[in-house]
Amino acid sequence: MNYIINPMWFYWVNVVDTLAVILIVLFILAVVACVISGVFTFTTLEYGADDEDHKAAKRIFKRCFITAVVVAIAVILIPTKNTLIEMQIARYATYENAEITIDAIKSAVDYIVDAMKSVK
Repeated sequence: MNYIINPMWFYWVNVVDTLAVILIVLFILAVVACVISGVFTFTTLEYGADDEDHKAAKRIFKRCFITAVVVAIAVILIPTKNTLIEMQIARYATYENAEITIDAIKSAVDYIVDAMKSVK
């Protein structure tokens, strides 16, 4: 059977939607970790820049910050479920398809009119 829209497309739309939710949660966790490690970095500064706790807090802050930025970019670039549906509609909303639809409607109307004439 030839589908106009592949049924797997609906599955992947839901997968992308779920992935977006997971990325948003990951972004929130990365931001929280950045705040916590940032506070820890500033509170351990009094021990000196060579202190192991201070260095570890800076490394964690950098990793969390990079993770947050990468995930934020991914959240922005991954299309939402509505966007994917709009893209699919735009894919099939062509002048050619509109003309085919108009022709089909005209044929259906002509058939109904002919059927009504034959009933009288």
